Amino acid sequence: MVSKKIKLIVKIFIIVGCSSCASWKANYDFCKETDWRELGMKDAKEDQKMEESFMNYQHMCREFDEELKPNLTLYRFGHHAAIKTLCTYDNGRKFGLNRKVTSNNCSSSKHPKFYQGIKDGVDEYCSFDSGIKRAMEGYRTSEVCSHKRKKHQAFYKGINKGLFDYCTYDYGKKIGFLEQEYRGVCRGSAEKRFLKGYNLGLDLVKIKKLKKSISELRQENAKLEEQIESESRDNIDLRVQRLDLLRQLKK
Repeated sequence: MVSKKIKLIVKIFIIVGCSSCASWKANYDFCKETDWRELGMKDAKEDQKMEESFMNYQHMCREFDEELKPNLTLYRFGHHAAIKTLCTYDNGRKFGLNRKVTSNNCSSSKHPKFYQGIKDGVDEYCSFDSGIKRAMEGYRTSEVCSHKRKKHQAFYKGINKGLFDYCTYDYGKKIGFLEQEYRGVCRGSAEKRFLKGYNLGLDLVKIKKLKKSISELRQENAKLEEQIESESRDNIDLRVQRLDLLRQLKK
């Protein structure tokens, strides 16, 4: 009993130790090989906050010698240098097109062109086609498209068109079968039709999973039966060999 406990403790120690070793090695390689100036530039281009990111790197490298610790001077230099390339009109427009209206590193006072790009990007995003796409994803509105702005009215016309196609029995069945969340965007009789299809889709996917489980169990059962049959044949062979040996001994 004691030996079993010791073996279990050793096994746990090995598993935990190996996982810790892998994590330690990954952190060591990162801290040793990183160009902190280049990483600062990369993080800035991705609009990462400088202080939070650097504190995370400090935590990763806390166990190593001083020469492997993150270099704040180089990191800050790279970060500040890349801000100039981040906070441009073109990048602001990309932010707007991706429904991002704020930045961790670009201020409205210092980078007005960036925020003009965001505004234009949002206006470009809030189109009829985007409205249809948004509705087909199960939404009635957008965090960046305003009902009050004339430029965004096309977006909400697209929403209405998309909901007309979304709130149907067939599409509800599809969404249910894909196990996607229903956010209550349909109304009245359209919602009743949608939910009827949606619930059927959920039932169909349950049946599919159940059939798969049954198939896997059958395969496992077939393997076990084959194993039992093989072991039975081995036992029969052993008994035959034993009987032959006994006969020879009697002679």
